[in-house]
Amino acid sequence: MTEKRATMLVALMIAVAFVLVALPVHAQGNGRPTLRTGPTIQVDPRILQRPQLQLRGPNIQFRAKFDDRLLERASGMNLYRLQDPAVNAETMRSLSEQLGMSGETTQFGGMMGMMSGDAGFMMLDPKLGRLVFNVNLAELVDDEAGKLPSDREAGPIAMKFLRDNELMPDMEQAVVTHVGHINSASFDPNTNRDSGAMVQAVVVHFARQVDGFRVVGDGSKAVVQIGDGGNIAGGGVEWRALGKAQKLSAEQFLGSEAVMRSIQSKLRGDFGMATSILVDRMGVFYYDRGGFLQPCVGFQAQVTSGEFTYSYFGQVALMQQPPVMVGLGQMPPEAREMLKMGGRDLKPETDTEGD
Repeated sequence: MTEKRATMLVALMIAVAFVLVALPVHAQGNGRPTLRTGPTIQVDPRILQRPQLQLRGPNIQFRAKFDDRLLERASGMNLYRLQDPAVNAETMRSLSEQLGMSGETTQFGGMMGMMSGDAGFMMLDPKLGRLVFNVNLAELVDDEAGKLPSDREAGPIAMKFLRDNELMPDMEQAVVTHVGHINSASFDPNTNRDSGAMVQAVVVHFARQVDGFRVVGDGSKAVVQIGDGGNIAGGGVEWRALGKAQKLSAEQFLGSEAVMRSIQSKLRGDFGMATSILVDRMGVFYYDRGGFLQPCVGFQAQVTSGEFTYSYFGQVALMQQPPVMVGLGQMPPEAREMLKMGGRDLKPETDTEGD
């Protein structure tokens, strides 16, 4: 064998050896497969002692709780199906004539709308019976204060407007929850002086009381703005008549422990990044949404996130099988705070105390 052939044979044997090593053990011919183990890995025991990062969520405390006393009070509640809205296109036409508004009515996305002049509008959601209007927005930023009724006089004026225009069926259930104001101010650049706040309208807020319980939720609300000379300046209403009451049995309600779990779950879901939450008020309410009036539990909480603390009013279902989900679409407290910073006259309802 020449030297050159011997060199090539040795190189071939080395190559075959490398291929065999790279193959799985069971593919290398006869012989039982053996377990190949790598070098032992040493773990520093101090690593196992390090605290692990955990998203615990906010610390929730209850100064007020849902107990058997509130559950007993809820035993007298019913389930109502709301009747179809009575507010419709004819209501828009009649109301616009009465208020001296004129314009072409258009439809878009299931809504009906009308623009009147330069600063008037009226909008209607026929499905919900929700009507919102303003006669003349320019009058709410006038340079002079209007001649307005007192807060005590404003309530009856607003009630008469709603009654005369049939905007509030079952009107005996209406209660005035708040009377506020729309303010404006003017600034003179020549003197660098402002006029100070001037009241341009008195705003009356209505809520509903059914079977001795306050109604919360999307509907059963009305707002009337009363402007200069006691004239109606604007407002909004979503208030449908109640159908026949359906008596609920004790078996249809959640127990107190289940309600408390629901509240904790909702708070952790809505405010998972908060530092702490204190639930300080709780009561039983009716909830208006989706064509039903159903029992619910309302609670007020103080939510702390960083250096800020917000008040929050939420609701959870009281029925084991609610006809409509409760508590959807609520405004988070951060958004409420932004509204308060941007416009001090935009205030959420403060009368949220339950029984």
